[in-house]
Amino acid sequence: MVSLSACGKIILFGEHSVVYGKPAIAVPLKDLRIEARVESCDELTIDDDTPDPDEERPKKFVKLILDELEAGSNIKIAFNTNMPVSSGFGASAAFCVASVKAIAGFNNMDLPVERIKEISSKAEALFHGNASGLDTAVVAHEKPIYFVKGKEPELLNIYHRFSFAIVNTGIKSNTSEVVAELRERYEADKQRIGDVFDEVEEIVRKGRVALEKGDVSLLGELMDKNQDCLERLGVSCSEIDNVIRKLKGFGALGAKLSGAGKGGNVIALFPEEIAEEVKEALEKEGKDVIIAKL
Repeated sequence: MVSLSACGKIILFGEHSVVYGKPAIAVPLKDLRIEARVESCDELTIDDDTPDPDEERPKKFVKLILDELEAGSNIKIAFNTNMPVSSGFGASAAFCVASVKAIAGFNNMDLPVERIKEISSKAEALFHGNASGLDTAVVAHEKPIYFVKGKEPELLNIYHRFSFAIVNTGIKSNTSEVVAELRERYEADKQRIGDVFDEVEEIVRKGRVALEKGDVSLLGELMDKNQDCLERLGVSCSEIDNVIRKLKGFGALGAKLSGAGKGGNVIALFPEEIAEEVKEALEKEGKDVIIAKL
């Protein structure tokens, strides 16, 4: 038996506009993981406890991976995870990357990270259609990245400490639906939506500088600006707005939705010394909170 895992991710800047060729920044969440276990079996068997409305999809993406690796299908693959699904943590990308790594490992293949990304991106397309490739890139590398669709991701060297609280809104987000709805709005009003994408591009570029220089104040300001853009794109919702207001009340330096929107997660930047206190206070209110540190 071979057991290998992949991490989750969170987008700091540039969700949605990244699909249209603009840059984005994402970071790995190494404590959230999906484990894939592969062993011999008489026929292809998928032991998947993670809910998926398409019961055939897990088998489809495993078959795609087997075909890409030219590997035999007499395996059983099982999954175990502590990662919430449909919450903006890149669960589908982690499923794909973990599966590629485990199936390759079972077949004694030593795949370079570029090949892992390539196969995983094809498999993830079964979940989200024309995905940007951002999620599979950050999950495969397990390092912060500056990403532009169609280009090699740039690994970021972040030497300063940043503390983020990631709060689940309690609303599951359907990435494919949100992306499709924004596509319709873009096709109907390319000038207005395109102008917002241009604003986001500038925010992402400044965000990279803030991360690399350790400018906490600027980073928080840019997160707020990115959220304003996301609201104008129509991908926020009242639940997200309520969580952001609460986080601001606790002293957040900046806050925004992360991922597709219309639910999912909010990420907020806090001074390191109060991050854990904020987590405890929010958990007492029944919120699911993760503290991520860079």
